[in-house]
Amino acid sequence: MKKLIILLSAVCFFTSCKKLLDENPKYSINSKNAFNSTATTQMALDACYGYLISWNAYGQAYFELTLGASGESWSQTNGGDGDQLASLNTLTSNGTLNQVWNGLYKAIGECNAFIQNVNGGTLTNDQKNYYAAQAKFIRALCYYNLVGIWGDVPLRTTPSDISSLSLARTPKADVIKQVAGDWVFAAQYLPASLNPTEQSLSVPTRYAAYAYLAKLYWTLGSNDNTSSSPNWAIAKKYGDSVLNAKVYSLEPNFSNLFKPVPTNSKEMIFKLNTSTNLSGLGPRLSWLLAPSNSTTGISWGRYKASKSLYDFFKGTYPDDPRLNVTFQSVFSNVKNGSTNYAYPYISYKKTINGVSQTVVASINYSILQDPTNPTIDELNQQDPQFVTKFTAATGNNEGWAYYNKYVDPKATAQLSNSQVLVYRYADFLLLMADVYNEMGQKDVAVSLINQVLSRARNSASPASVYPQDVTVAMSQADLRDKVFNERLFELAGEPDMFFDTRSRGVEYFRKILQRNNDHHVTYTFATNPNIGRHNFKDRLFNAGNITDDFLKKNLVLPIPQSELNTNDKITTADQNYGY
Repeated sequence: MKKLIILLSAVCFFTSCKKLLDENPKYSINSKNAFNSTATTQMALDACYGYLISWNAYGQAYFELTLGASGESWSQTNGGDGDQLASLNTLTSNGTLNQVWNGLYKAIGECNAFIQNVNGGTLTNDQKNYYAAQAKFIRALCYYNLVGIWGDVPLRTTPSDISSLSLARTPKADVIKQVAGDWVFAAQYLPASLNPTEQSLSVPTRYAAYAYLAKLYWTLGSNDNTSSSPNWAIAKKYGDSVLNAKVYSLEPNFSNLFKPVPTNSKEMIFKLNTSTNLSGLGPRLSWLLAPSNSTTGISWGRYKASKSLYDFFKGTYPDDPRLNVTFQSVFSNVKNGSTNYAYPYISYKKTINGVSQTVVASINYSILQDPTNPTIDELNQQDPQFVTKFTAATGNNEGWAYYNKYVDPKATAQLSNSQVLVYRYADFLLLMADVYNEMGQKDVAVSLINQVLSRARNSASPASVYPQDVTVAMSQADLRDKVFNERLFELAGEPDMFFDTRSRGVEYFRKILQRNNDHHVTYTFATNPNIGRHNFKDRLFNAGNITDDFLKKNLVLPIPQSELNTNDKITTADQNYGY
């Protein structure tokens, strides 16, 4: 984002928690004249980007919601907002739910005002279309997220006034049409490539719009969960435009993608650049995810990876270089220099030959019958302290690995310098592999997925053994499962976890949740009769009984209570199923 966004940061900070329909843009210049020059028009456009990276959106709350409610994360079992999300028992009063709803609609409100005003200015038609294309790109992204999280949502494409503050929910299909239309417009008027100055900024291109259109129709095809869906062909059309242009490529080393210092990797389809200088614009992701006292800033570690997710990844690909980038299990305390450990590591004091010593141990997955799901007996045989630490300890965070991709060791207070990779080429390649598989072109699908697997292996030196390539001998059904799981591995701890776990509807979502409930260590801890309600404990979804109703309910989240209270066109009768 451009430096001008700093001028708007105070606005974003002080208005981010206001009523979402308070959409009157707070430009720092006379709005009547703001759209008569490119400099001031850009200044107004920066507000649209600014609200997208605010703490109510990608700067914090969006990650809290999408990681927390993914079914693959752990948060303290204290009855708070994080507990509700991680337990898939979200109440309409949930604060994070309200933040994300407000944050996305605030960004939409800025875009609506910008689009109307820029078209009324005196710029050339080409300039108007260029600026409007960016605002429509952002608006489409916000609505794509809204319908993915809530289904039918109010659709607003013009600035609101006092007579139109309340708006009924619009059918999801109609919102999708608007999303598609905005990204088609963006593809028409955004440049095919960026100049060197623009490459360091959060500016989308024509091919970013095409890539999002491919993702949109892949999402619809996945939700249909049948090879006969017409959405696969539409996704292929837009996706082929990206593949044939060869404008993106995978970063050779996976770890380079998540370094705190921003880079201009060709893997980034759309990114949000941030800085610790942008007060109120975040991101606060390192604060949210890093272990306490592991950075120079403040760290909270609010959401962590579930044991079942970690073991599924580690047990499938034991030497995958992505593991240590995705998860953090060993870290230093910046205050006292001590080394701390989390799942699957333990440390404890033991007297050896009369001397008290610190023992550090890690689960040996190579000797497990099922490396993705250690049994209690197997852990007890390796070291009884594994069982104590992971199924009975109640005053610490050792039982869950931390998400590591957005941890900034040099964070300042709550802020970090990390780029937010909203959409990257590996994500695109995997969804296009899914598209080609469903359309019966398994050879192309295998080629696309193997690009991602090969990059993962070769991110180590020498190259690791895993993940190994897939072959065309794999059936269509098995390859479908493979792509689904590869998205979980490649994209763990990134913005769209909520969508990926639900991408195939209840059938695949059940697999995610059942894997957690069937995980031996998780089950033993959650049902430990000696431990009642406690902040540091594992959970079983729906008390271990994953019903069809529970799955259907949790495909989307409830409309926030604050919206029901203030929008008289939406009542409790309009609430999503099960809430």
